[in-house]
Amino acid sequence: MSVNRLKSITIQDFRSIGGEITIPLDAQVVLIHGPNGTGKTSTLSAIEFALAGSVDSLRRVDPNYLDHLVHRGATHTNISVEAEMGGKYITHAFRFAQGDDLGIAPILQDTEAHFFSERCYLAQSTLGRLLEIYEERDGDQNSPLTRFVNDVLGLDTLEALIKGLNASKDIRNTRNLVPGIAALEREVAALTSDKAAKKARRAQLAQAQARILQDVEPELRLLDSGTYGSDVVVAMDRLVTTEDTSEDIALVELTGYRREIESLLQRLSSVRQTSLGVDLAALEGRAHGSSSLAAEWQTKVGKGIEELLEHARGEFPDLASLSTTSPAKAVSTALTRISAELESCKSRLRADTVDRARLDELSISADLDGARIALIDEQTATVTAGAAEIAKLLAALGPHIHNSECIVCGRDYSEISEEPLSAQLARRAAQLSDQAERLAELNRAKHNAATSLSSITSETKLIEARILQSSVRSLLVSREAQFQDWHNQLSARVADAELGTKYLRESTQARMTLATARNDAGAWIEVRNSASEMCQKLSIEAPSDVEPVDRLLGRISTHIRTLMTEGEERLAARARLKDSHRTWMQLASDLSDVDVENSHLDMRLKELLAKREEFERRRTGAKQLLKVATEVQQKIIREVFNDSLNSVWRDLFVRLAPREPFVPAFRVAEGRKTSPQLTTVHRAGGTGGSPGAMLSAGNLNTAALTLFLALHLTAGEKLPLLVLDDPVQSMDDVHISQFAALLRTLSKQHSRQVIVAVHERALFDYLALELSPAFDGDRLITVELKKQSDGTSFAAPSYHFYSDDPVHVSA
Repeated sequence: MSVNRLKSITIQDFRSIGGEITIPLDAQVVLIHGPNGTGKTSTLSAIEFALAGSVDSLRRVDPNYLDHLVHRGATHTNISVEAEMGGKYITHAFRFAQGDDLGIAPILQDTEAHFFSERCYLAQSTLGRLLEIYEERDGDQNSPLTRFVNDVLGLDTLEALIKGLNASKDIRNTRNLVPGIAALEREVAALTSDKAAKKARRAQLAQAQARILQDVEPELRLLDSGTYGSDVVVAMDRLVTTEDTSEDIALVELTGYRREIESLLQRLSSVRQTSLGVDLAALEGRAHGSSSLAAEWQTKVGKGIEELLEHARGEFPDLASLSTTSPAKAVSTALTRISAELESCKSRLRADTVDRARLDELSISADLDGARIALIDEQTATVTAGAAEIAKLLAALGPHIHNSECIVCGRDYSEISEEPLSAQLARRAAQLSDQAERLAELNRAKHNAATSLSSITSETKLIEARILQSSVRSLLVSREAQFQDWHNQLSARVADAELGTKYLRESTQARMTLATARNDAGAWIEVRNSASEMCQKLSIEAPSDVEPVDRLLGRISTHIRTLMTEGEERLAARARLKDSHRTWMQLASDLSDVDVENSHLDMRLKELLAKREEFERRRTGAKQLLKVATEVQQKIIREVFNDSLNSVWRDLFVRLAPREPFVPAFRVAEGRKTSPQLTTVHRAGGTGGSPGAMLSAGNLNTAALTLFLALHLTAGEKLPLLVLDDPVQSMDDVHISQFAALLRTLSKQHSRQVIVAVHERALFDYLALELSPAFDGDRLITVELKKQSDGTSFAAPSYHFYSDDPVHVSA
């Protein structure tokens, strides 16, 4: 069973994704954006791993890539994918630890898994490899790009196998070793010719029998009610050999019913002559008309409203249905409940957004305060400890110095400096006083920074305690989108609900009026009761309480005429069936004789073929293998590298590169049975060189991208998924604009679910604008990936629904 659409994926500790994130995918287009290292490629790799059981882009560069799938520092990985398969929703989850022998059973089977990795998922590394292949210019017609495609499709392996089996086609040497083989082959040829003649004769008899079986099928379906199954002959024998008089009896009974209907019609005509009959017929007509309007509203409009209410009962089980209250009241009550829950979801998400923003601000402030404290500590280390006390001591010594002799050591200071000792002492005391004041200021600043950091730490803990987990926030986003969708749909049905309430009320009033009038219409009721009893005898649908009597009698009369016509047809069919049965029996006898003759021929031919079996065994096996390999090789080339692929590739390339005169294409040389060659053709006619020689760097990337899309589209709707990892590389604005239009076409016209991851923010915003829903029922999901302060990954999805243009609506 194939995947129709991906609904969501939950990833925990996979590659660069730390922690757990949930990404909704239930939309025609999903855009994923985030800086490098936030998990864009890891998300797409998780999708491929869940669907196909491997990540081919990693396997090609590292055969041991499975050892590196678990996020660094984690012990295991969990991946859960919800998808739609065959009209049902399934959830596929698996868990594996670092170094385990995975043995994961993917969602897709082998063929579809290979198809997804080859033609539905374009990894960024794969696109980069194609670019490198384009840049090689070795002049070899068997270019690296061609070798790459051959390797993916298995053509190189087939080419080697075919070369090794070519020798098995020459049997001359083998025939010389067995002299009697020529006579044996002549006798086999004669017997084969005779057998062919017998086969032709048997085919003629079988065709005649087939024509009979085909001719009698209408009679069998009529006589056996279509229950005879696949064994037409048994049914024909049973019907021909069994006498059945039920058709005659049924026709007699139906004739009596027809006369009874004619009598009731005469009585109804006499009843219509009275004023009471005329009034009752008018009341029946009004009751039938109002009931028809109410029933039509229930079928066309009420059913849709009830389905919306049933969906909403998943969240609000006590919502009243249309059968227990009026439609207007049911819709009004549901809108009130949904609006309240919608506002609750929005309020919680707004509060969480504010908390996350405040948490980022606090993180920056904490870093600044920590840096300020470190700087203060560094400056404090350079200030002399005890500077204030030394300054006081030097100031106290000043009045006692009257010359250049130091009162402490007795040395003459004029020997080392011309400055007076008292001036030197005063200047040093002033310097120490300044350092003491600087040390006090630094201590005050450090205290203030430490107080601020403590306050920030406390506030951070409070916010982290109430911030929503990633899974809870994703659930709230999904619930908000669901409630908004229900609210929009129910708001559009308010007028319909009010109209339905009106129809139901009018129908009830008309029925009550009709019931009152019928209590006084005895003759009318007798006719109606007789018609109802006849409906029961004929096993046809009983009349409703508002069906007019004349219409009821006409319906019964039509049914009787139909049954009588069918009975007459069954009698004629039984006669034709007996004639066909006699012809069939004669053909069966002739076929038996031909089968006996064929049996004798088969026995002799079997003896001859047994003698030749050993001679042919090995050579036949080799020739058959050669034939199968050649057919498979040619089938792949015809199906993939043909005009159809080139046409799709050309259309896609010209659309993205409208000004490029040369268009890339595949060409299979005349008489060549192996790999196709890559070349370019000019739009005006004629061929060019290889794409690497004729196209610019941007158009080389365009050629690689459109080649992948062409291979995807030529496979039809085998797997309607398209996953692209940062496909826009070296493209100018014109290419990007055309690429956005192409994505919309793939999503809308080709019914593909498109998942695209991009790195540049401007490109992400542009694609979100270009791919926004343009029709009722369309949906776009955009996902922002980022790393949180604790290193875990965070996914912020947004839903985009279609809404009417306010300017257009007002106009």
